Amino acid sequence: MHSRTFQVPQIMEEAELGEVRQAIKSVAGAHLITADFRTRLVTVEWDEPTTWEQIEEAILGAGFTPAHADKSPQGDRADEAASGDYLLNKPADADQTR
Repeated sequence: MHSRTFQVPQIMEEAELGEVRQAIKSVAGAHLITADFRTRLVTVEWDEPTTWEQIEEAILGAGFTPAHADKSPQGDRADEAASGDYLLNKPADADQTR
């Protein structure tokens, strides 16, 4: 099992965090562990053959763009997850497309 924790700093309301939750839940094999509005931290786990790229694509489809702090290869990133170095940013024009 793989996991990743990332932050969604631009979320200003619970409904936007809900969009991220739904995007993650739409991916077979992905399990939303936590999504905290106050800290804007989300932790997701997934089982193979599901990949982070599939989860990321679902999040992109919801109108949020991951900003990679570390360009290392995909896999378990416990050090990154512990530090919260995986940031998820909402595009500035996302509100205009809804």
